[in-house]
Amino acid sequence: MGLHFLPLARLFRFPSYYAAGIVIILCDLLSIATLRADSITLSVGIETGAVLWATAIYALLLSRHFLGKAAH
Repeated sequence: MGLHFLPLARLFRFPSYYAAGIVIILCDLLSIATLRADSITLSVGIETGAVLWATAIYALLLSRHFLGKAAH
């Protein structure tokens, strides 16, 4: 589950980890509540992967924006 992202958001000073952690937790709980057996594993893996990819792309775009401002 994404619970570990919540303290990491403060540690790394990256508030987007709060959102990522909450979305992962909610997706995982929804999968557990609605699916059974191997479907849970597949669903949690896809959902968590999608959230992590989106967070990584956001962080990359944010750093690119920051670096662009620093260059001027």
